[in-house]
Amino acid sequence: MSDASDVLTGECRVLRAWDIGKSVDLVEGARLLQGSEVLSGARRPHSPGLFHLEPQPFSWTATPVVAQVGGREIEVQRRAVVYDFGQLSVDLHFEVSGPLTAWRDLGVALEQDARLRALAEPFLRECLERLGPAITEPHLSPLYEEYTVFQVPAVPGGDTEAWLADNAQLVVQMLRGEALRFSDAELEAALRQRLSYARSDLAVIDWASALVVEPHYSDILAVLDFANSEVLGLRVLDRSLDSALEAAERLIRTRPRLWELLFRPQDKATQRLAELTTAAAAEFEAVNNPLKLTGDEHLARIYRLAAERFQLEVYDRDVERKLQTLWNIHGVFHERTMAQRSEWLEWIIILLIAFEVVKSLL
Repeated sequence: MSDASDVLTGECRVLRAWDIGKSVDLVEGARLLQGSEVLSGARRPHSPGLFHLEPQPFSWTATPVVAQVGGREIEVQRRAVVYDFGQLSVDLHFEVSGPLTAWRDLGVALEQDARLRALAEPFLRECLERLGPAITEPHLSPLYEEYTVFQVPAVPGGDTEAWLADNAQLVVQMLRGEALRFSDAELEAALRQRLSYARSDLAVIDWASALVVEPHYSDILAVLDFANSEVLGLRVLDRSLDSALEAAERLIRTRPRLWELLFRPQDKATQRLAELTTAAAAEFEAVNNPLKLTGDEHLARIYRLAAERFQLEVYDRDVERKLQTLWNIHGVFHERTMAQRSEWLEWIIILLIAFEVVKSLL
């Protein structure tokens, strides 16, 4: 086992994503947040390709603040990453230095102490006040998605697989934020989603946090931040579809009025259904974009690991199933409305004929 006194120097990032509106005009947003810069990632010497999105999100860095973390005061850097599809990710990060046991203690402290997380919402409000005019249909969903990234440039001995085998318990305790001793099966499950490009680097992606051993890792961070934001986007969409399903089910049980049958067979509910379908299609396209736009196979594999760990495919299937249910309800409603409309028209024609017959007899 590696020496417990070996000092690891790196940083910790707590990412929290919010849904702030239908979309964001990134050009106008960058103008409103003066000092912002395009988020392009770092060009690693062995990987010239970058994590790219079109349009590219931008980041804005605010003045640092002091917070209590793990019983000591630290300077926390604050950064916002803004995506055009209506997502804003708050990035709170700070430097960390100490043996792996200190990193484990930090992971436990972050899980138990909410004071660092309390900095995220005021910073979000500050960003929203500045971004307001650039946001289309602004709203702030009560849902958010959080992810923590621990990063060190290198490990003692330089061989990440050997180091991880020696320190599996401490690494998983750090990632899970728990000091208990995990079983071998749980260690294997927590460390299963990992990837190395060379023997000196490593990315371990767990459900709520990740460990990245890489000196220049902003491209990996961009992938993880995007995947975390996509989880939130699908959760928000899933909740919207739940509401639409409830409204559609109420609609199918309601008998339309005569004037609606004659003049408005397609009401606001069906229009809302079409809007949700368009939003879902756009969200699915956003989920697939990283695989199309990442010119680096290593980063693409990291995204796939993150997508698997975050269960994006499960969210996709749920959303697709609910959309199909909505379309089925829409089809039933449409057919029923057309049938009832035809029935009313037939009665009107019968009444008109009867009126003409009675009129001719008078």
